[in-house]
Amino acid sequence: MKDILKEAELMQEELAAFMRTLHQMPEIGMELPKTTAYIKEKLEGWEVPFQEYLGGNAMVATIGGGISERCIALRTDMDALAIAEETGLSYASDNGNMHACGHDANMAMMLGAIKLLKRRERELDRTVKVFFQPNEEGMEGARQMIEAGVLEEHPSDAFMALHLAQDERYENGQFMFMAGAMMASADIFDIRLEGEGVHAAHPETGKDPVTAAAQLIQAVQSMACREFSALDSVVVSICNMRTRLNDGDDNRVVYNALPKYVDMAGTIRCLSEDVRKRVIRRMEELTEATGRMFGIRSTFQASPKAPVAVNHAGLTGSLEKVCRGLFGDSAVIMQEEPFMGSEDAACFMERIPSAYVHLVSNVYQNGRVVPGHHPRYRVDESVLYRGAALLAGGALGWKER
Repeated sequence: MKDILKEAELMQEELAAFMRTLHQMPEIGMELPKTTAYIKEKLEGWEVPFQEYLGGNAMVATIGGGISERCIALRTDMDALAIAEETGLSYASDNGNMHACGHDANMAMMLGAIKLLKRRERELDRTVKVFFQPNEEGMEGARQMIEAGVLEEHPSDAFMALHLAQDERYENGQFMFMAGAMMASADIFDIRLEGEGVHAAHPETGKDPVTAAAQLIQAVQSMACREFSALDSVVVSICNMRTRLNDGDDNRVVYNALPKYVDMAGTIRCLSEDVRKRVIRRMEELTEATGRMFGIRSTFQASPKAPVAVNHAGLTGSLEKVCRGLFGDSAVIMQEEPFMGSEDAACFMERIPSAYVHLVSNVYQNGRVVPGHHPRYRVDESVLYRGAALLAGGALGWKER
């Protein structure tokens, strides 16, 4: 394995160039023509065959095959965020989007892993599939790839993924491992409260959905912390509220009229499928009860996005062993608590034994780590070779579960 690490170190500048190029062409959602064109160009140049899905916005590359039926899948996300960049970097994006979550680095590390594995293709006793996935931020890409038949056409015995993380407790270049439930499920919800708008001086002559919304918000947050144990790890966040005076799209501010509608939207995150179902049921009940209490119409709709991300103990242990062999014991962090953030790779993970690992990449500003999804987020490029080495080494060192 040490030869992989040496080769990865020699690729560091190349990996940084990959990342910087991808950083300048951030695309969001399911439409990633420039990003995928760049990746396809690299794959074709390295004579790595690939199959396209979802109108060319997703790919599966193949390395090895023919010697054994064993197959392991690696995965990287590709999409960016609709955030205007404020980093001041010489390679900053200028199209209003930004790689503010490190997906540019994830792609660069995966391209490095592909090069490392391709060099060893003749000796591979397994097939390696690499999933290039769009729309992770919208938590739709993995599910759409599955619906497009990726897992049927590329059946895999194991699945590995790597993502950057920011954590002030740890040093850059360390890897965070955790078996079992390690990231939360995610469901989005929409609530509509429909009252009867009237003059603000005479609220008693109408039906006020704003007051109803305030009561519902309190009820939902009380439900999350009083009807569930603190050990259940429930997070309900109402992230958007919008009022409308009528059935049109007029969002102008009016100071002397109560609205007809209040629309709210947000997310539910849990670490248990049972708790997840209970939270959704209770939110529906609370929304209905609020409507009855205030004499207004109320609707609640939840849409599942990602299940709980669960790491397979054996596969996670195998990857941890590879990590220690490559970088030493000090590179390994045994994560004690799961993240309440979500990841749609969980759609793959609930179907294939999986190991999802985080690589620490902290960049400080004013004494604090700049978090992901921030307009000044940056990647510490020095960790790129480490991610490439672990992905390649993990694919080579994978043992049967």
